[in-house]
Amino acid sequence: LTGFLDNVYRHADLSLLERARQSARRQVDSPCQSIRTVYADHAEHEIRCIELQIRRWLLDGKKHLVVITEDLRLARRLRTLLARANVQIQDYSGWALSTTQAASALEHWLMCIEEDFHYQPLLDLLRSPFVDLGLKRTEHDGAIQQLEVELVQREKITRGLQRYRRHIHYRRQRLAEELSTTDRQLIQLLDSLEKAAISLTPLTSGQHTLHTYLRVLQQSLRVLGMTNLLATEAAGHTLLLLLEQLNNGVRDQTLAINWQEFRAWLGRALERQRYTPPLTGTWVQVMGLDQSRLLRCDGVIIAGAEQGSLPGKSTGSAFFNDSVRRELGLTTALARTNLHYYHFRRLLQTAPEVVITLRREQDGEEIIPSPWLELLETFHECAYNQRLIDHALPAFARHDDSQVRPLDGDPLPSTTDRPAPSLNASQLPKHISASSYQHLINCPYQFFAADTLGLTAPEAIRETMQKSEYGERVHLCLQAFHSEVRGLPGPFNGMLSSQNRSQAVALLEQITQAVFAHDLEDNFQHRAWLHQWRALIPEYIDWQITQTEDNWRVSQVEQRISDIPLADTVQQQPVLRGRIDRLDQRQDEYRVIDYKTGTMPSKQNVLSGESVQLPFYSLLKELSHEQTPVSEAAYLSLSKNNFGIKVTLQADTLHTLKQANHERLQTLIKQLGEGTPLPAWGDDKACSFCRMGGLCRRQAWEGISETQSPVTQSDITQSE
Repeated sequence: LTGFLDNVYRHADLSLLERARQSARRQVDSPCQSIRTVYADHAEHEIRCIELQIRRWLLDGKKHLVVITEDLRLARRLRTLLARANVQIQDYSGWALSTTQAASALEHWLMCIEEDFHYQPLLDLLRSPFVDLGLKRTEHDGAIQQLEVELVQREKITRGLQRYRRHIHYRRQRLAEELSTTDRQLIQLLDSLEKAAISLTPLTSGQHTLHTYLRVLQQSLRVLGMTNLLATEAAGHTLLLLLEQLNNGVRDQTLAINWQEFRAWLGRALERQRYTPPLTGTWVQVMGLDQSRLLRCDGVIIAGAEQGSLPGKSTGSAFFNDSVRRELGLTTALARTNLHYYHFRRLLQTAPEVVITLRREQDGEEIIPSPWLELLETFHECAYNQRLIDHALPAFARHDDSQVRPLDGDPLPSTTDRPAPSLNASQLPKHISASSYQHLINCPYQFFAADTLGLTAPEAIRETMQKSEYGERVHLCLQAFHSEVRGLPGPFNGMLSSQNRSQAVALLEQITQAVFAHDLEDNFQHRAWLHQWRALIPEYIDWQITQTEDNWRVSQVEQRISDIPLADTVQQQPVLRGRIDRLDQRQDEYRVIDYKTGTMPSKQNVLSGESVQLPFYSLLKELSHEQTPVSEAAYLSLSKNNFGIKVTLQADTLHTLKQANHERLQTLIKQLGEGTPLPAWGDDKACSFCRMGGLCRRQAWEGISETQSPVTQSDITQSE
């Protein structure tokens, strides 16, 4: 084989065809019986070919197998596929230190410093196994949960150690409770983080030497307890050694750089540093060309034999061109190419079986094979009229039966039916509110999941205010304007008129500023929501003056009514409850007003019984044994382009809707207590904003024929 390869790759006066014929005369039989080339359809197909070939070799009893590749992605995917067959590999090429868990912990710490302890990197840092802030593990985990649930999710505090600490006390004061043990542990944890950051945070501004950055960074890692824990893990030990080497290398340098330049420099160092896990003694090894010196094995696969890898792209040098580097005795691009060729040529003779693989295309673009491989294949075909290409292995790899699958004797799941659970009287919810009643009308299964089981979807942590949160702020502003709210200015005393309009506008502006103050601390973009509401304040005051002139007086705001039975006869469950945004009074009549900052229900949906909020609140007030009747109900749109009273229900229309909803609600509660199923309707409109889709799984049962459930959508609405 050596003489044959010399003829293939030597530079001589003879042409390739003449050299090939000459080799055929010297050796009648092909000396390349041990070499095969595999052309895969794409990258995944190539990896499957390699994985299949390794398994075949192992079944044949071969024990020392090597895959040569410079493609780290290929190596990772190959590791995953072989793991399914319980074949472990030793990856000598390793991977970038920046991808390890140890480096991730360091990155999260630096992000905390840069972003004022934003909750995302902070929680990731605290959950790292390399952080020890002096608490027991159970106490540490409890403090993290307190931080995430109580402060981030509920209080919407997303950054700032001082703000986290401050709102721990604010929350307890509001709840009239003493600090819990977990609160104190969380404060201790925050204090430890502040102590670790006290010297590092000032370095984010100005310019400093690399030695200063690294020295202070290493000090902060010791305060965090990371140094000792990193030293117990292989990747962490490599990280500590790298930081020490970098620090020693720049100790005498005086060049000052800013924080962003330091972060980029450190990131490149972590990216360049390779991490190789401890050796495991496995029979399958993955390595690069430069690591294959003195290699002898039972089978070798040269993967990714394309022009970009063999000989590889010439990246040039940041210092000098090749001619200058040659004169200085430095390595040139030609020298690197010759070294790659030497390794490739030697690998062709390192094992009884050599498989060379490459893909034909990637992302629709044709892959150019390595010129060394093309030369070998062309020379061999000219000499022996035979190709080195193996067609069988790619064909087998395309077949599903060639893939490794876990043995699973469990039967396949049965066809999913439309969910339609049922309840008994004891399982009914204790309270029915306007929202739960609306859930029942929208979709009975939504009522079952949200109001009977009490399930809620996990609340996403948002840094920007959502429209629903904006509505809550506006409700609070109006509540403080018309009634006393602890901690806020107001209320406005006296009768509103054109004479005191400016004072009313000023007070509502003052209340608004106080309500939105917390949101403006979190995100500057929240000023847009503030501006949107402030633009409506004069219009709202003008509208309120007209209501005063019509003799409507604000009687109550945010009125809570609870434990109202559906009937005056035998006490039954559930009972009704709700919170009315606003109740106006004029002589001996009430008007229910519901604020709307978002989507406004159409009058058609209200009259048809699809939207139940206004009739429900009117019914709730009527059943509370209030002597003054509710004669009117309306939505007040607080939208810039659609401000004012909308969808007004009056007199007979309101009375008819109240009675119809009362009867329907009594009928439905009776049916549900008797075990009538609660089916999922799969209505597009209701499903578009339902948060129970993960339980309903409409896509799994939609379109499957089934028997009609006893409760249908027409049954729910037939009383209208």
